[in-house]
Amino acid sequence: SLRPSTQAAYENAIYNHVIPEIGKIVLERLNANDLEQFYARMKKGGRLQYKDTLGDGMSDRMVRACHAHCRSALEKAVQENLILVNPANGCKIPPKVKREMQVLTPDEIQRFLIQARYDGLFELLLVALTTGMRRGEILGLQWDDINFRTGELHIQRQAQCVDEKLVISDPKTETSKRTIILPNSVLKVLSELKEKTASKWVFPSPVNENMPRNPQT
Repeated sequence: SLRPSTQAAYENAIYNHVIPEIGKIVLERLNANDLEQFYARMKKGGRLQYKDTLGDGMSDRMVRACHAHCRSALEKAVQENLILVNPANGCKIPPKVKREMQVLTPDEIQRFLIQARYDGLFELLLVALTTGMRRGEILGLQWDDINFRTGELHIQRQAQCVDEKLVISDPKTETSKRTIILPNSVLKVLSELKEKTASKWVFPSPVNENMPRNPQT
């Protein structure tokens, strides 16, 4: 029942972190202390990638995600009478901290778009700035989704990279299927882009115009 990207994220946490750390502990012997020590090790030195730029420790968000996976699996074990209580209940985990949104100033936006034009990504990043759409939603756009007469842009799909493969799927949630009214200035830019594009995708792959650009690029 999971989206491919969600399943990939779950599998990453389970197979790369949870199982290597606590997978050898007999289920009925697993306790809250084992879990809390696991979370502490993750927080201190559990990162497997990008250590040179992000440090050795995992983010609080990833630690909380691993806890959620453990708690869910152990709750299932309780339901199936494999254990009496869920040792994940009541574990100490990093608090959920809401970060303040960082917004570009008008001057920064201007400099950003100048650089985007130089890099050949002006239209794509202009849409991102003026609509607030998710990356996958932008790359999943087809020309039929845009009504140049009314300015309506209909979000109906997204492009995702799952296990290094490009996947076209429905938007993240039902409410993500929405309509956005584009400013005239953006419509003009996209209209000019359409005249130069043979693909049905608004932002096709540079190597295969029958597919959208890969989000990881």
